[in-house]
Amino acid sequence: MDSWALDERVRPLAPAFATFVVIVAVLFEELHILRTSRCLIPSLFRDLPRKRYFNNVLRALCALRDDYVQPPNGTCHPEIETNPNWYPFFKDCIGLLDGTHIDASVPIHELPHFRGRKGPTQNILAGVNPDLRFTYVLAGWEGSANDFTVLRDALSQPQPEYLKLIEGKYYLVDAGYTTMNSFIALYRGVKYHLKEHNGRVPLNHKELFNLRHSMLRSRVERAFAILKNRFKILTSHHFFPYKTQVLLVIACCIIHNYISGIDPNDQILRNGNMQEEHLVLSQSRSQRDQREENRQWVELRDNIAIEMWHQYSSRT
Repeated sequence: MDSWALDERVRPLAPAFATFVVIVAVLFEELHILRTSRCLIPSLFRDLPRKRYFNNVLRALCALRDDYVQPPNGTCHPEIETNPNWYPFFKDCIGLLDGTHIDASVPIHELPHFRGRKGPTQNILAGVNPDLRFTYVLAGWEGSANDFTVLRDALSQPQPEYLKLIEGKYYLVDAGYTTMNSFIALYRGVKYHLKEHNGRVPLNHKELFNLRHSMLRSRVERAFAILKNRFKILTSHHFFPYKTQVLLVIACCIIHNYISGIDPNDQILRNGNMQEEHLVLSQSRSQRDQREENRQWVELRDNIAIEMWHQYSSRT
């Protein structure tokens, strides 16, 4: 599918799509004005046909999820393959996984469940490629849920909400997760934030691993920043029903990927870039099996870190 304009599912919705884009693009400005007024509903959304257009296009966009939010295929991404800091060490990395919080508006009696560090939010789990395109999105969890709980849910979901795993491959995750089957986290208790390494060289293989792991994994954080910068509606106080707020996150990720595909020189993407197959089926296992499997992935992390350090030391 080369263009939405050629997609028969979307062509009949062209007028409605224009309304949707206008609402998403300028609604946050009206919301900012409304915070100091008595009006509860922005003028753009008072018109029932506009509301209907908005909902129709939102559902149509989410129906395109499989076309534009595509899971990894198991091959080494060119961004990794061409970077000597990452290749061959992360040649089996199929994505960068992390969570973020999006502002949410919910009934008062539900606020305790959605209360995050910055007020009521929904917790979003997403995977991205090194080129900042989303390969997975799970929206809708309460802001109070911890990231590992959301990840476990992602692994138990049916398609398209299921997080795809590929045998022998892995996602890079931050210290909020743990190293286990298909996921490699940072060494805990070891310097890992990019700012912590500013102006100093790594002193051992664990620090070097954490530095390069963070350099690559930070791209998922950049993808989140670009998404929120482009779609201000995601950082505004909503008057939409919560189910609509969840669909909005998915729709914005789809549009983000579409823009990335047709316009790699998009200004917002460029600004973001200036910062620096076999499916695994779920099955019940004993705790001993899980510990053994996790130990193997910890050993893999150690082997990568030691190989990385040997190469680094030989050059200095």
